[in-house]
Amino acid sequence: MTSPQRPVLSPPFLRAAVANFLFFSNIASFNLIPLYIKQLGGSDVEIGLIMGIYSVSAIFAQPLLGEWVDRLGRRPFLLFGASLAVLISLVFIFTSSLSLLFPLLRVLQGIAFSAFFIANYTYVMGLVPAERRGWALGIFGISGLISTALSPLLGEQMIRRFGYRVFFLESAVLGLLALPLVWRVQELPVAPAIQPQGFRALAEGVKEVFRLHMALALFFGLGTGTVTTFVPTLAESLGVLNLSLFYTAYAGSALLIRLVGGGLADRLG
Repeated sequence: MTSPQRPVLSPPFLRAAVANFLFFSNIASFNLIPLYIKQLGGSDVEIGLIMGIYSVSAIFAQPLLGEWVDRLGRRPFLLFGASLAVLISLVFIFTSSLSLLFPLLRVLQGIAFSAFFIANYTYVMGLVPAERRGWALGIFGISGLISTALSPLLGEQMIRRFGYRVFFLESAVLGLLALPLVWRVQELPVAPAIQPQGFRALAEGVKEVFRLHMALALFFGLGTGTVTTFVPTLAESLGVLNLSLFYTAYAGSALLIRLVGGGLADRLG
């Protein structure tokens, strides 16, 4: 007798999606940070370095954190990532000049992103049937796209009306709202085949970089990273009044593709 198929849109799945939306609303708020750096007198080079070091820290953190997520469970890393993101936003409130604190906070932000991202996505993968995983992750990813669309929109209004300190406070509140949701996460059993590898996980991750799918991801990341880093300052120099609409359009197109073609990967490979 076959067991009944697990539903995809279960309460834990939806709770994880809402937590994902809130956490990434905090992260997406910092798409506007180049404007703050420029206001403090930063150059394009400094903007690029401060924004880029976030991704560099995430690259090195993910292979290491991935193993510890398997060892210790998803919930501790969800709580750690969300709490660290809130703390970083609160520290930014008290910044008034460019210093080494900026790249340090961005490194920590990359670690917070990695911890939350790995824990939440692997948690969701354990909730859904393997044969519907592509569609489920596409739907789950919509929560992150909505945050990409709405968070800069809200953040830009906060900056215009109240300034950057209220903007950072608003981003902290968004991250804080994710904490009660991830607190309720119940651990799922880890497959016996998954064995901790220690620092060998990092070496395996480096080897993986030379595969074709990683090369595609690399060049895609270079393109999107460059655009999201320098569009804010370019738009400001051109006198664009509603910068956040760029992110809304980006997220809207990605959202449409996921809704229309989200199941194609499961059917076509």
